[in-house]
Amino acid sequence: MQDLMNSTLIAMQRNVASLERIANNLANQLTPGYKREILAGRRFSSIEPRFPAMLTASAAHVTDDARSHGAEVLLDLRPASLKQTAQPLDLAISGAGFFEIATPQGPAYTRRGQFQLDAQGRLVTASGWPIIGHTGELHLNPGPVVITPDGTLKQEEQARGQLRLLVAEEPTRLTSIGEGLYVAEGAMRLMAVGEVAIKQGFLEGSNVETAHEMLQLQRTVRHFETLHRVAQGYDEMMGTALRKLGEL
Repeated sequence: MQDLMNSTLIAMQRNVASLERIANNLANQLTPGYKREILAGRRFSSIEPRFPAMLTASAAHVTDDARSHGAEVLLDLRPASLKQTAQPLDLAISGAGFFEIATPQGPAYTRRGQFQLDAQGRLVTASGWPIIGHTGELHLNPGPVVITPDGTLKQEEQARGQLRLLVAEEPTRLTSIGEGLYVAEGAMRLMAVGEVAIKQGFLEGSNVETAHEMLQLQRTVRHFETLHRVAQGYDEMMGTALRKLGEL
């Protein structure tokens, strides 16, 4: 009976962790480049029927304390729709791949192409971290800029650098560090010309589907409530048994 109770408590912990993932997804449904998170057990296909398609699209692993109760968090890396913004430093990747970012902790990768120029003329993220090109940091002069599909930055017909676009050799070893950034435990491969395209003046949206998340929320809450009733029944049964033992 104790094994049953332990299993029930572990399942309840998984439900709580799943609710946290769903809440995070819903909170980021309007965040450019956000990839939804999914709590997965070993037999995930029985929980998330769309998992085979997600696996084909390279679902990535996220380090999380969910491991403590036998589950893991996956990133759904399926591409999302692109929205035109007409902002010259808004960039979207058509296809797989990531922009490379230099952070104080080392290289990181993102699909959130919402960039800007800092006081030094560097192309940076909203947090001020520089974008890395083939020859290092990318610098631009004030004025119009054209960014070609292969990631070349041009001003007055002169090339100012080229974006580095990389893809994870082992997508399951990508780890989310927040703000749409990922670090890679495995190797990252430089993408060849023609393998991917940059769209200037566009942003990739999130791949969160509100209706699907709400359905998952309802299912998870119902499952948690069922497990809670099981736990309550166990407590009542044990209480009754102890009272009867005390009467002997």
